[in-house]
Amino acid sequence: MRYCAKNGRNATTTTAGSNSAHLFLSFLFFLLLPAFLSAGNLTIRGSVGAIFDSNIEHLSIVDFLVMGKRYGLFVRNTASADYAFGIEDSLSMGVSLLSETGLDVPEKSRLQETAFFGWHLDLRNDLSLDLSLLAHHASENYLRLRNMFLDFFGGADLFWDKDDHHTFYGTVRAGYFIGFDEEMQYLTGPAAAIEAGYWHYPTEHTDHIKGGIGLEGFFFRPEELSSCADVLVVHNRSIKTYLFIEGKADLTPVFLKVTARYAYLAWLNSDRLNEWKKRRQEHIPSAATQILWRINANFDIALTYTYRYIFSNFGKDAADYADYTMDRHTAILEVTGRYEGETP
Repeated sequence: MRYCAKNGRNATTTTAGSNSAHLFLSFLFFLLLPAFLSAGNLTIRGSVGAIFDSNIEHLSIVDFLVMGKRYGLFVRNTASADYAFGIEDSLSMGVSLLSETGLDVPEKSRLQETAFFGWHLDLRNDLSLDLSLLAHHASENYLRLRNMFLDFFGGADLFWDKDDHHTFYGTVRAGYFIGFDEEMQYLTGPAAAIEAGYWHYPTEHTDHIKGGIGLEGFFFRPEELSSCADVLVVHNRSIKTYLFIEGKADLTPVFLKVTARYAYLAWLNSDRLNEWKKRRQEHIPSAATQILWRINANFDIALTYTYRYIFSNFGKDAADYADYTMDRHTAILEVTGRYEGETP
């Protein structure tokens, strides 16, 4: 099937993406400035690293059909500033920047900005509540800036400390996405998530063992792509259920973390290509491991490897418009520096 996809975007789209990013950063600065002028604890972090991704993520169906499955090497840079004041019932605010520059696929370079506000409440000695608000913006393609989407989320985390070794928790999240780019406007709509789990702190050399289950829902608009002869409608309302287990060993100055995860993802509507239609479903097992060396109180270096396999029902039949079954290897080598201190 041949798609008549556009090769470029007009100057209006590019300018809008650039202006939106600048306005978002200005909004974050003025929102958080009063907090940084108050007395409290300041944490500043920055990192530089490299990423290898064997199957780059495509958020647009056009990108997936045109670029296909391909690997990429990225330079990763992060910077963040968090500010907290208060002891038992504390407030926190922060901003962060994440840049991933594609060396061989510059069109997949991404810049993300985040601002958050948090409120920690000690309800009683064994019960605490964390409330949070978050705003996040993403753009793509440093060669010709592509303004992707903006999302806002609110959440609550409840923790019950049964004793010194056992903690139960529950998490609720709800938010809304707004897609900007012509091919990203489908990323508009609400999203929600709920998770419940358990922390265990067993021995001196085991930092923690954690397990949980969760449910996520994304209710985005459909994408419609017209070719020279056909019309493809891709639906984006989906529900994901997952479970995971995670363990972290404290072998100071070395820390080892291992995670295993399984997710089932089902779309609520069937995709259509002329008279053909099919509802997408995926089984996604994954495993990750991280080795971190704490060089000193201010610097550490970490190597993280993640393997994920997507078993999709798209690609099994000759009539399917795409094959979503794939495995994905991701390796990240990153050096992080931090500063923590009190402000007057």
